[in-house]
Amino acid sequence: MVRKALTVKGVAGRRSSSYSKAIGLIESGRLPLEQLRTIAYPLDRAIEAVEHFAGNNPDDGGICISINPSA
Repeated sequence: MVRKALTVKGVAGRRSSSYSKAIGLIESGRLPLEQLRTIAYPLDRAIEAVEHFAGNNPDDGGICISINPSA
């Protein structure tokens, strides 16, 4: 990760109603969010997921990687 850039974005100063609207939009299914996540890893493979996201596994073509603790 020293050679790669990692961007973490967050939100500050938003009202709780903004979260409710966003959750409602996600729950409505109008946004194809499943297309954003291309690869999911279980928690015990978190290091592999971070390495993949850092570009160490370019053959998989993942653009968005998630770690699922309950998988």
